[in-house]
Amino acid sequence: MRIHSTYILFFFLALLYQGKGFSMVSPEADSNLLVEDTYNEKYELITDRNIYAVGEKIYFKAFNISPANIKKAFWSKVLYVQLINQNGTSVENGKFELSRSGSHGFIVIPENLLTGNYYLIAYTKWMRNFSSLQYDYLGIKIINPYLTEIEGTGQGDTSGTIPERGRMIPEQQGTMVICKTDKSKYRQGEEVGYTIRLPQHLNFEPSRVTAVACRPGAIDTLHQAWLISDKFESPKSYNVNFLPDIRGLSIGGKIVLKNSDEPVKDARVELSILGKPHRFFVYDTKQDGKFYFALDSISGDYELFIASRHKQYPELDINIDKDFSDFPPGVFQNSFELSASEKILAREIMINMQAEKMYKTSEPTIQSNPDTGSERTAFYDIPLHKLMIDEYIELPNLKEVFIELVPEVISITRRNKTSLYLTGNTLTAPLMQDMEPLILLDQLPVNDLEKLYVLSPKRIQSIEVLNEIYVLGNTLYGGVINIISKNGDMAGMDLPANSFFFPYTGFLPHNVPGNSVHQDKDSDIPDFRNFLTWEPDIVLTPGESGTFHFNTSDRSGRYMLLIRGFTESGTYLQGITYFDVE
Repeated sequence: MRIHSTYILFFFLALLYQGKGFSMVSPEADSNLLVEDTYNEKYELITDRNIYAVGEKIYFKAFNISPANIKKAFWSKVLYVQLINQNGTSVENGKFELSRSGSHGFIVIPENLLTGNYYLIAYTKWMRNFSSLQYDYLGIKIINPYLTEIEGTGQGDTSGTIPERGRMIPEQQGTMVICKTDKSKYRQGEEVGYTIRLPQHLNFEPSRVTAVACRPGAIDTLHQAWLISDKFESPKSYNVNFLPDIRGLSIGGKIVLKNSDEPVKDARVELSILGKPHRFFVYDTKQDGKFYFALDSISGDYELFIASRHKQYPELDINIDKDFSDFPPGVFQNSFELSASEKILAREIMINMQAEKMYKTSEPTIQSNPDTGSERTAFYDIPLHKLMIDEYIELPNLKEVFIELVPEVISITRRNKTSLYLTGNTLTAPLMQDMEPLILLDQLPVNDLEKLYVLSPKRIQSIEVLNEIYVLGNTLYGGVINIISKNGDMAGMDLPANSFFFPYTGFLPHNVPGNSVHQDKDSDIPDFRNFLTWEPDIVLTPGESGTFHFNTSDRSGRYMLLIRGFTESGTYLQGITYFDVE
């Protein structure tokens, strides 16, 4: 007998590190109290620049600088990154896969944004249990040469003083990294070699750094200080409302009675990730009505379907947790201003945008809901029986198909209620008579047999039967019946009650498309880049040198090579050198 197992994540917050000063705090009687400095994660953002044009990519690196024990536990596997405007409205976002050291990737700036101040924000789902002040916020400036309107109206103070009702994020004080180029002057399109070396006094502590070469003034080398309104109030206690993504992407929420906030216990929640390959999840709610699905690692855009049912309550509401945080309006207080060097950069950005539009070549696209190439579309193994409807005589309805052509299915009607079960084998037959099979129609769960039975076989392509006990999470099914229609329209059957479709985006790419900014030196296309290279994840050992290369562009002038990063223990590292392109 084969029993197929897929385990749904249950997270229980009970950690005890003996001898390391890290132990679980006893919660108060009326609250799950968390100690923010001890149990919260912390990430630090570094970007390739602080000034961009619409349509460009914001390349970033998020360093994990959490407390040592939290970093060692490595709870969260997903980093949530948002680009928001001064009103706190998210204008772009993405999810990125986390390693123990952090994550890197890019966010594409929408082309319809107004010129103004924006903020790149990074956090994990676990961090949403604490104050939003603990997220990492990085102020950036975005230029849109095609629109004259400015984002925001110059609210706040950027003079460097702390307002009466706000706070300033302190500047970083770092350890210097030794970096130098192989020459001080280069020709247009010439290869630049550079070396990076960490100081010996770091006691051979491994470190990770980023490297960027760009025009002076494109990056705030003092790690830009900026103001946050006191509308971000730090609560005195923290409740566990969000579980960490310890297995990758996840979807959570709550089942409540229709048009109310009353949670429903023992509600069955079923989730389908549609497409190829198909994935299916099930969860039975507890007293709080909450559900949780661990999706692991998926990339691209998907269509998901969720349904819920309960033996006692026919009408339910499914409340799905938002993927990203909300921010109160007016929380950011920086007026938009360009320094003299930034104005020069802005003009260069505009020229570069025009040149790119003239010579731009298409980038490779990310395939949504990627096809694995396999003929299998179901989440289970090869079925024991597959029936192709057109190979048999025409029958009036699907019930007759089950009776005449699918011997594994037994249909029973008692007291005007119809049910069915699968026969199983010699060992499992006594058990499966009392077990409900999982019935799917075009990858969606079916719970109304009467509506299923009257469907026309002319609209059905095939029926697959897994005539074995199937274990999904904590739920045992008496087998699986998977019905596939010819046109993918559920053969005209209505969707089950308490259900809906919704879009879902998985991880965004780390490296493709376009994570390399190096220009082909043999290209005939003019290269007006003022941003020459971005290396997001350089691993260095103190005392040892790393050597790297990039090519200059066709734009002459002064450039800087900036190295920034962190040691394993969270010490900030920075090094800078300059070179000229003639």
